[in-house]
Amino acid sequence: MASPSPLNLGGCSQQQYDELIAALGPQQPASVAVALCNIFTTRDRTTEVAFGLNTVFMILSGALVFIMHGGFAMLEAGAIRSKNAMNILLQTVLDGAASALMWYLVGYGFAYGVGDNPNGFIGDADFALARYASHNPGAGGYPNWTAWFFQWAFCATAATIPAGAVAERFNFNAYLGYSLFLGGFVYPVVVHWVWCPTGWLGYLGQSPLLGTGMIDFAGSGVVHMVGGLAGLTGAALVGPRLGRFDMDGRPVPMPGHSAILVVLGTVLLWFGWYGFNPGSALTADTPNAAIIAGRAAVTTTLSGAAGGLTCLLLGFVRHVAWDLISLCNGMLVGFVSITAGCHVLEPWAALIAGAVGAVVFELSCALLLRLRVDDVVSAGPMHGLCGAWGVVIVGLLAKQEYVQQAYVRDDYPYGLFYGGGGKLLASQVIGILAIGGWVMGTMGPFFLAFRAAGALRISAEDEHTGLDVSKHGGSAYHLHPQGGGGAFHTGAGAGGAGLTHMGLGLYHTGLGSAEGGEGHEPQHSHLHTMAGKAGVGDSIMRGATLGFANGGGISYHHSVGGGNFSSHHPTVHSVASNHSAGVTMGLGPVPVSPVAAIMGAAAAGGHGGAGMTNGFAGGAMTNAGPAGPAGARARGSNGEVMLVDVAAGPSREGGIKPIAAPAPGAPAPATPGGVGDASPSHGGGSVAPAQAARPAAVTGPAAAAEGAEQ
Repeated sequence: MASPSPLNLGGCSQQQYDELIAALGPQQPASVAVALCNIFTTRDRTTEVAFGLNTVFMILSGALVFIMHGGFAMLEAGAIRSKNAMNILLQTVLDGAASALMWYLVGYGFAYGVGDNPNGFIGDADFALARYASHNPGAGGYPNWTAWFFQWAFCATAATIPAGAVAERFNFNAYLGYSLFLGGFVYPVVVHWVWCPTGWLGYLGQSPLLGTGMIDFAGSGVVHMVGGLAGLTGAALVGPRLGRFDMDGRPVPMPGHSAILVVLGTVLLWFGWYGFNPGSALTADTPNAAIIAGRAAVTTTLSGAAGGLTCLLLGFVRHVAWDLISLCNGMLVGFVSITAGCHVLEPWAALIAGAVGAVVFELSCALLLRLRVDDVVSAGPMHGLCGAWGVVIVGLLAKQEYVQQAYVRDDYPYGLFYGGGGKLLASQVIGILAIGGWVMGTMGPFFLAFRAAGALRISAEDEHTGLDVSKHGGSAYHLHPQGGGGAFHTGAGAGGAGLTHMGLGLYHTGLGSAEGGEGHEPQHSHLHTMAGKAGVGDSIMRGATLGFANGGGISYHHSVGGGNFSSHHPTVHSVASNHSAGVTMGLGPVPVSPVAAIMGAAAAGGHGGAGMTNGFAGGAMTNAGPAGPAGARARGSNGEVMLVDVAAGPSREGGIKPIAAPAPGAPAPATPGGVGDASPSHGGGSVAPAQAARPAAVTGPAAAAEGAEQ
């Protein structure tokens, strides 16, 4: 055993000192051995600190990315109607769980697994974390466990993007299958192409495509294009929501129920993007990595700002109004557009990325409407097409200095507009085509198989009722509006039922006859049947024509009997100040003068109406016998009161009996049970009768009405 050193060993252990003395030989002084020992010890400790720092950096970045899940949940819930909010929230949480399971079992192996015979198409090892060990530092200076977690957060993001595109009509079973399929196979294959060292498309391979490979730093193509195009494919194949387009193919607005949730979701996504883009530096222990992460944070901020302001201005030009939703969409468009090149674009180029992305978004949204594709939250244009733009701009404006700093290669191609030639741009375009072809080529047949089995879309009745009630046993909101007393159920047994939910601006009517009705079109019905054998939604009492509206946008009229009146026909769309809704009921297919109950909603500037009546007066309406008339009262501009008496007798065909309105100025006839104060169709509160909107003239089987289902 070597003799103890006469010197202070510092941080060097006696064992390390002895090993160095043996290696250096006795001719070297002890001081040299001590100095070398301390150098090596310091380096080892620095490595350990860097290892821990990188681990913390990756875990925090992954957690920030996962916060985006909450952002998607809030944004999508606010962008749809309240009757489907629980469904979209369930799907968003489901995506996180399903993607975690599939990422563990096969996804990570398909994406990053490199076995004995690696290939450029798909990974072939590390399934279910088979080769992982806690002491393995991994290839990036952090544990393999950390890499798995960070990359799963990206997988979950890609999986949840399509939820908003197919909202409000997609079968939950089909959505569950989609989430497992995309998270376990479709997305991991693209990751392997671009981000795995053995992938054929990325820049990390020994022989990258065209000598460059595709640069996608944080996933404009790998994450956002995959999710956006999957959602766009699903939206096109499942078809639009009922009532989204009129008979002439014109889009009918269906606004979301909460701008507050949209803003909250946007801010959460904005916050999470600082893990998405800067976190893709993957390490924080070198000056280059720190510079890249910082630059990514700056360019992400600037691109989002440019996209938001551009969309805001474009919205003002179109609508002469400063639209909040346009600003939110534009911010997200800017973030998507910079994600691929946030590390190699200059700040001014980031502004261009966001601004041009906003234009791409607006044009693509308009194109989809012309094609009658109902993408509820514009996920296809925002993530799919703007993701493609984000990939392209790297080939145009990637700065040479930044590229060399990021990839430590002096000969690496850079942006075309900087004189870098067209190789990088060509690689980017090839990458876009490959990703687009793969996603649509796999998800298209998947959705078509479900559609062929009749399992892609929910029934028309469930769509009218809302997925929360029809599929999930409840509602995202449990409110008790003033005046109206909440929900009133009228009708039972084989005759169906009616539901009035005035406080939320909902007016759902269900007057059903068992298997009755002629010439009805279930796929275009906007009528609920709530109980008994009422059957499909538009199987109402034979020979009756019913039109109704829910406030805030559009109404729909349905003919059930004569066949000479167009079902699914839009009337006047409410723009800004006038919000009215009407119920018209006529007798038979012959031209008669129907009775209309006009219900108006308050609007800014006093142009609204008296609001909706609080509910059906009187007792329950049944098919077992007379239970008393059920009347609904609404005030017109001159104070007229019009009653509609719906009486359902033992006959399945029933009847609709109009009651003539009293002369102008005459007192309003009382209705059994009384009618409370009118409340606006968009929520609680009362409206003075003096501000009532004039009822629309009724000359045919239906009356004009406005408002959109909420």
